[in-house]
Amino acid sequence: MPGARGPLLALGLGAGLAGAAEAAPPPASPFSWRNASPPVLALGLPRPRPAALPAAGATETELVLEVISHYTTEARGGERVVLDGETHAATLFLERGVGAGWAASVEVPVLRHDGGFLDPLVDGWHDAFGLPEGGRDRAPRGQVAFAWLDESGTRLRVEGATGGLGDVRLGLARALHAAPDRDLALRLSVELPTGDDDLVLGSGGTDVALSLALSDRRWLARAGMDVQLVAGVLRSGDTAVLEDDVAPVAGFGTLGLGLPLGERWVLRGQLDAHTALADSALKQIGGWSVQGGLGVTVRVGGLLLDAAFHEDLRPGSAPDIGFRFGLRGRF
Repeated sequence: MPGARGPLLALGLGAGLAGAAEAAPPPASPFSWRNASPPVLALGLPRPRPAALPAAGATETELVLEVISHYTTEARGGERVVLDGETHAATLFLERGVGAGWAASVEVPVLRHDGGFLDPLVDGWHDAFGLPEGGRDRAPRGQVAFAWLDESGTRLRVEGATGGLGDVRLGLARALHAAPDRDLALRLSVELPTGDDDLVLGSGGTDVALSLALSDRRWLARAGMDVQLVAGVLRSGDTAVLEDDVAPVAGFGTLGLGLPLGERWVLRGQLDAHTALADSALKQIGGWSVQGGLGVTVRVGGLLLDAAFHEDLRPGSAPDIGFRFGLRGRF
């Protein structure tokens, strides 16, 4: 994936065509991102998905393009980690209504880790706002270095660009409540070890997640806002990288707020968090994490265009910054 120019052009075209499209507010839905730190990719953390399911016989399709910048280093308790590089990801989601209140889904990601192009942009952002660099300004630009060492030796090491198919996720969802002002769904997903864990493209194990997704338009109706809540538990499978250090069960959650900006645009803010996913003294491997993001959704005819970014609110526990571009539709 060469970068974000294609999605940016698509977003610009969508904005230009919006005036000709039939006015209709975009449906309430969280941004489908997750903590994409390389060690976390080996633990099967799911992305938040909408509470509203497609009707029986209908299919919801979403293509997400992401550009994610990593830089963090730490040494503690006989462990040392270095995460320096950039991840480009293209993920296709398909979800089909398979009966009254039921839906089945598949998520297919393709990943590439390389030196990327975001280093100068992130350095300039830090300089402009006086933010701490954390050593980023002293690291070589454009390098790929993912490494984790402990007293037993090297647990993870990737140097140089890698890419390929990630872990495919299968899902089944059941609508527990469906109404114009509130949706509630139970989601079960299984992530299969289709990605190469040696190249940090997958987990090497089978990961199972169960979550509740709520979309509510009552609580903040006076402000015209919608609320998105997701809460779930994750059981990660055996991984070659983490071996027996995987947490037996981890929790994850999402809080999102949407504010309409006219008839076709929605401004959305989102917080995503998870508990410790592994046993490690390093927050990059075994720490809890919180990410915050902001973006917009615009309706263009029967399609929805997303553009958003997210940052780590607990530095080091998630990527420095990520940019997400999405295209959604129901057929």
